[in-house]
Amino acid sequence: MQIIKKGDIKIMNSDTAKLLRICVLSCKYTNDVMEQIYPFVKPTSIKDIISIKYAKNMETWEKSAILLRGNRKPEMMKSSLPLIVSRIKRDVKLCLSSSSQTVASVVIDICHEDVKKLCKALGDFSRADRISVSMAKSIIRSRQELVEQMLEYF
Repeated sequence: MQIIKKGDIKIMNSDTAKLLRICVLSCKYTNDVMEQIYPFVKPTSIKDIISIKYAKNMETWEKSAILLRGNRKPEMMKSSLPLIVSRIKRDVKLCLSSSSQTVASVVIDICHEDVKKLCKALGDFSRADRISVSMAKSIIRSRQELVEQMLEYF
């Protein structure tokens, strides 16, 4: 990790900190969505997939948060109107139909949002160190794997 020593204080470059912050928020948001949809999931096979991905996502969140703490305390996701509206939309969608296809569709939508945000962040923060870039790419691969798993329910 690129760290600039300033006396006893270690400061990572701003691109690294920004990319790690996106990783932390991405993992947190995805896990929040998984927690939201879990009660609506009926097939055990989807529940198993979500449980496994949730646990792996928590590990990634923790690793990202630990790396980010080297610079400052990681910020938790702030409630904002767009997030609240998205949550309400998902609740309504899942209340109207909690079929396997609907649940899979919601998961796929969230994964696509994450991949877009992370790819944009990788382009925007090109000076980020290789560890944070690797973390972001790992999250992208994980989301792509989850999409592949959810496509089986269509």
